[in-house]
Amino acid sequence: MQSLKDRLTGNVLVVSVLFFIFLIGFNIYYFNRFGQEFVKTRLEHDIDTLLAALETDPATGRLRLEENRINPIFLQPYSGHYFRIDTQEQTFLSQSLWDFEIPSHKHRLGTTDLHRIPGPQNQSLLLMEGSYRKEDQNVWITVTEDYSPILDNLKSLGLLIGALGAAVIVLLSLLQRWIVIKGLEPLTEARQDLKRLDKGDVTLLREDVPEEIRPLVQEINQLLSLADNRIKRSATAIGNLAHSLKTPL
Repeated sequence: MQSLKDRLTGNVLVVSVLFFIFLIGFNIYYFNRFGQEFVKTRLEHDIDTLLAALETDPATGRLRLEENRINPIFLQPYSGHYFRIDTQEQTFLSQSLWDFEIPSHKHRLGTTDLHRIPGPQNQSLLLMEGSYRKEDQNVWITVTEDYSPILDNLKSLGLLIGALGAAVIVLLSLLQRWIVIKGLEPLTEARQDLKRLDKGDVTLLREDVPEEIRPLVQEINQLLSLADNRIKRSATAIGNLAHSLKTPL
């Protein structure tokens, strides 16, 4: 049967591993939600900027995009910041897209959607798209931002917490092992008393032990006392028998 020390150490190890798995998952989930909310706020600001940059061309009556009013980051190829604007008659794409194309879904007016899609150069894009009204025309705007740096930080955070968790688990296991050994010292002392009892050095076990094992020690001492009394009575009876046999002889 497995020893108490091994069983207790194994239980602590299992509980610690489960706790740190939960801790890692919770932190990654929480910081991922925090990162998405942070990027979402920036995407909403980008959409507001793009809406403001849309103006009606007096000559044609169609919407046109004033590029001098948009963020310069949309002009840098593969910057991670991209947009697509669809009107009923035309489409505007950011120069940063280069030869990459982002999808557009014409949502119902006033609705938005937020999700992730793969982007160019192994980027992971957080995409926000929605339907708006500009100069009595329906406009569908899609903006994205590279979410890869946040994902990389989340992976680093998971590895860091995992490494710290492994170190803490090892430390807790060693500490718990030492505590168990110290806690079981009274049992070790009781075992030593049994060895001394077997050699005849003592007649009873010491009862100054923790209350958890004191009833066991008291029961053993009671059995020893009972056995000793029986031996003494047997010795007396044998002595009387010998005396009774000696007299007639």
